[in-house]
Amino acid sequence: MRDNPADALLARLVAAGDASAFAALYERHARGIYLLAYPVLGPDAASDLVQDVFMTVWQKAHQFDDERGGFRTWLTAIARHRIVDLAQRRSREHRVAVIDLADRLEQLADQAADVAGDAEASVESKRVLRALGELPAAQRQALLLVYFGGYTHRDLAELLGWPLGTVKKRVRLGLSKLAVLLDSETSDAPQAAEEARNEL
Repeated sequence: MRDNPADALLARLVAAGDASAFAALYERHARGIYLLAYPVLGPDAASDLVQDVFMTVWQKAHQFDDERGGFRTWLTAIARHRIVDLAQRRSREHRVAVIDLADRLEQLADQAADVAGDAEASVESKRVLRALGELPAAQRQALLLVYFGGYTHRDLAELLGWPLGTVKKRVRLGLSKLAVLLDSETSDAPQAAEEARNEL
C-alpha cells in the first residue's frame, strides 16, 4: 500500500493537538499495525502495542518529516522497533526465543484442527496437514494464514510486506501443489495397501 499524502497533513494537525486528525490516522492505520504485530506477539500484546504506538504518534507527531519519507513508513518503523524490543524483552524474561513465524502458523493449523475435534483425528485432515508440510515455506505461510488464520490477500500483503500480486500467486501455486500432492497420495494409496498385504 502506498503512503497517502493526506496522512502528512493529518500528522501536522496532530502535532498541533488536533484530536480528530489523530482519530483519523488511528482509523486508517491501527489495523495494519495490529496485523504486523500479531504473528510475533499474539492478540493481546498486539492490541497493547497498537495503543502504545499511537500514543507515541500523539506525543511525537512533531518529529515526523514528510520530506524524509511518508507517514506510513515512519509509523511502521516505530511499530517494528517496538515489536523487536518487546520480543527481545520477552525472550530475556522467559529465556525462550520468539517463536518463528512458520511455527506460529503451524500452531494455528493445529489449533484449528483441535477446535474441529474429530477433524484432526480423521485421515483426511492428517493427509492435508502432511501435504502442507511438503510445500515451500512461503506458499505454506500464505495458505495457513489465509485458510487457518482468516486473513484476506490484502491483509497478508500488509502483514508480510509482500506485493498483493505475490500473495495471490503464492496462494494459487500453493493450492495447485497441494492438490497435486493430495491427488498423488490418493493414487498411491491402493498400491501402498497392496504392498502392505503382500508383506503379511
